[in-house]
Amino acid sequence: MLKEYLKKVETLIFILLIFLQVNFFHTFSFLAEPLVSLNSDINKQLILAVILFAFILLFPLIVTGNMDHYRYSFSLSIIVFIVSLLILTLLSHRYYQISWFSCLKSSYYCWIIFYFWPALFVLKNNFDRLLNIIKWVSYIDLLILLIQDFFLITGKNLFIYLDEFSTNMLVINNRFVVDGDFLVFAAFCIFILAIYNAKKLDIFEIVYILFLILHQSFFSKGRVSLLILLLMVFVYFISYINKKSNKHKLLTIVLCLSIVLGAFYFIIKQMEFFSGSRSISGLVRIYESIYYITQSTLHGFWGIGFTDDASLLYSGINNYLGGKYSFTDVGVIGYLGVFGFLGLPFLLSYIYQFFKLERSHFNMEAFGISFCYIFGQWLTLFPLNISRIFLFTITNAVLVVFFNSKSNNGVSHYIRKEN
Repeated sequence: MLKEYLKKVETLIFILLIFLQVNFFHTFSFLAEPLVSLNSDINKQLILAVILFAFILLFPLIVTGNMDHYRYSFSLSIIVFIVSLLILTLLSHRYYQISWFSCLKSSYYCWIIFYFWPALFVLKNNFDRLLNIIKWVSYIDLLILLIQDFFLITGKNLFIYLDEFSTNMLVINNRFVVDGDFLVFAAFCIFILAIYNAKKLDIFEIVYILFLILHQSFFSKGRVSLLILLLMVFVYFISYINKKSNKHKLLTIVLCLSIVLGAFYFIIKQMEFFSGSRSISGLVRIYESIYYITQSTLHGFWGIGFTDDASLLYSGINNYLGGKYSFTDVGVIGYLGVFGFLGLPFLLSYIYQFFKLERSHFNMEAFGISFCYIFGQWLTLFPLNISRIFLFTITNAVLVVFFNSKSNNGVSHYIRKEN
């Protein structure tokens, strides 16, 4: 009885968290102004509060052993991360002689990873339903952003309330950076759901992917996220062609590969990865990488840790070419700059569990898409950063449920029997 009641409550909490992640209240100024300081792309206090409530509700099932257990999961690596987080918090408190509150202020978003277990709980019996909710929320979100895109190119005012980070990106770099991480995550969910149900993408899903590519290319201008999106599209499309019994299959694949490589070259050139005004950001990342690599051994086996000292967190060549260093710009290197060697056990255990999970009921299509999506972020958009850690947590739960769903008709077409 308690378990059934918790399923309903936790499902509602899951849906609430999705709406908070996409910041729908940004379209209502009377809500946006008071809430943006608690919940935005750079503030996740409200999401953390809701997650802690969700975890506390589920705690009786966890301690009594009534939670559903999976043979293949990410629980070990997440526990390793939490232990590293606790040790680093203690070390930072003692070394920097700062309050626990100051340590928490610098690291609070890391605790969002606790939502992995509540997410598993709700996704187990509502996989299709909840991923479809994510899909339709992303449709509405992208539609709102496309309308705002149209307003921007026609010289009209913003109707979406932007936080400080998004405002600066629009003014300084002419980039409309809102909900980009969520929209790419939703594309990942769309592909996984299609594989799960052994079906082709429908017209709405295809239109969504195409308009998301358009938005990312000309308005959001997120270069790495765009490449990750295109890689997922490529993997899905090649897999789709490979399933067809066509004597010209190889020729079709080579032709598609040539088109994709040509598109990649065009995008890299147009979005100024290595030349033009935005190439400066690439040069800054080289200096940032060097700085955070050196800081990873600042205290021997741990790095910068959790401190309120801005000169350590964002130091180096301050204001170099108009900006400051940020560990969120350089992916896994920035993570190691903060955690140091303390961060390695999580990385190694996560990689091990990822490949063990994928191998459990191997599906080349799902493996390629999830590999591109997760590890494609490690270069610059590390998934444990503040804007992405919630999505990373949900992604892991999605993969665990997907690869443990032996009884699903869709997945059963792909799974192999265990020895």
